[in-house]
Amino acid sequence: MSSVLIRDVPDEVVASIRLAAANEGVSMQSYLLATLHNQVRYLRRADALDAIAQRLQSLPAVSDTEREAVLDEIEQANRDRGDDLGGRDPGPTELADPDSGRTESGDLAEGDHAADTNIVRRRRR
Repeated sequence: MSSVLIRDVPDEVVASIRLAAANEGVSMQSYLLATLHNQVRYLRRADALDAIAQRLQSLPAVSDTEREAVLDEIEQANRDRGDDLGGRDPGPTELADPDSGRTESGDLAEGDHAADTNIVRRRRR
């Protein structure tokens, strides 16, 4: 393994790192090593997404009709899966806007599924 030395780190930065490490119950070395691992993982994912975006550039665009058909199928599959799970809606809660009518637990208020679906569709375009 290699060693890394960083010089001239401001005292307030070191203090913040020391506090963050203490809050997680780890040493500064462990905290910084985990931070470096996370950064490498982020860079690898960014590179992979860039490569995918470049490949997609050469493909023809998906028509609105096809996009809507696929999204409708996904929504139906989510509803079917929700029924299989006992009526729970496994919909895309992480894509919804905060003002979409969801309760604090993330559930949709009654009758708001269509509005939530439209939000997801707008974001996917």
